[in-house]
Amino acid sequence: MSVSDSVNFGVVIHRAFKPLWADDRFLKMYKFESLQQLLGNASLLTLIEPQSHADAVNNYYRLMSGEVAPAVRRSISSDRLGNCFAILTVEHFVEFDGEPALQITIIDISASERRTQKLRDSRSKYRNLILSSHQGIVIHRNFVPLLVNDAYAQLVHAKSAQEVLSWPSLMRIIPEESHAEAFSKYHSVIKGERFGAHSIVETHCVDGSIKMFELYENAVDWDGEPAVLVVYHDITEKHHLQQQLAYQASHDDLTGCLNRQALAAYVMQFQQQALPMSCLMIDIDNFKAVNDNHGHAVGDQVIAKVAATLLEQFSDHGKISRWGGEEFLVVLPNCREAQATELAEQLRHEIEQQLYPSDQGDFSVSLSIGLSTNDRSIPFDFEQQVRLADLQLYVAKHSGKNRVCIHH
Repeated sequence: MSVSDSVNFGVVIHRAFKPLWADDRFLKMYKFESLQQLLGNASLLTLIEPQSHADAVNNYYRLMSGEVAPAVRRSISSDRLGNCFAILTVEHFVEFDGEPALQITIIDISASERRTQKLRDSRSKYRNLILSSHQGIVIHRNFVPLLVNDAYAQLVHAKSAQEVLSWPSLMRIIPEESHAEAFSKYHSVIKGERFGAHSIVETHCVDGSIKMFELYENAVDWDGEPAVLVVYHDITEKHHLQQQLAYQASHDDLTGCLNRQALAAYVMQFQQQALPMSCLMIDIDNFKAVNDNHGHAVGDQVIAKVAATLLEQFSDHGKISRWGGEEFLVVLPNCREAQATELAEQLRHEIEQQLYPSDQGDFSVSLSIGLSTNDRSIPFDFEQQVRLADLQLYVAKHSGKNRVCIHH
């Protein structure tokens, strides 16, 4: 049996209720003789009961602004000749002629309304619509799948919708640390506390891959009992791009270390706390000579390799920032002077052993390091600690370089 045989539904696309396109089912449902006749219609509001016009307009602009999410709604409509009937509408954002528009799938549920005054019979009327949707859709009750379409199965890399229906729970692909939150959201939707609930979730697919989905959830009646209908949008690529942009905004391109602003944001959580905190101000010795003798490209390689060593040795202890040029700042929370000194000396020794190739032959560099440590009885003051570490770096530079100088 085809979808058209079992479901009386149609699709229309509009922008601010001005019709842009509709399929033949919609034209037949609303008694339009042609698409041109529909497009000549001033507004789709003429097909909505007058008392609902204000709500429909308000909902449209809230949808297009992102204030509310697309949803499944029940309302009363009328065809071009004035005949009224009950409908379900399913909203989707689309692009039409290069601009955003709203696609509405309209399902005529008037027959079941007349028979039962409930939505139970609408199950058979929109089942095929859900199953044929290109969007991933699931209906579940307490995460036990009741209806799954092939698009969802493909999204989570399951073999088929039937495989998903055989699962005892959809929780199998939700990370364990997210279970409590998922149950909480489910119950709030079922209770009607969250209409058109929207969220972004991480999902562990059947093949072990990880995806990010944007979910739209609504309570529905299924076999006379409440359930939740979930529409899935795969935003994995978008999420990765956002992560990449956030990383680029907080990290130095050449070294992968935090930039100054990101490090300052990190240390804000420790400001005015009485805890031991060590700061290392680090500078590559004679770096101007490296650029002059070997070129700036080799100089960049030196900075990048020093940064890689810093990240390897200190990432488990604190945060590293490229403070400027060939200078780095390391912040080590809960690190006392003795431990910080040992780490600094290990770093200094490691760097002086590394060799860098150039046209003039291999060469090495050394580090000068200034160290300051906050006493745990005194509230941590980041700016003061940086000044003290910078002062000790100055001492190291003017007392022979390639050494660690400590503020006492």
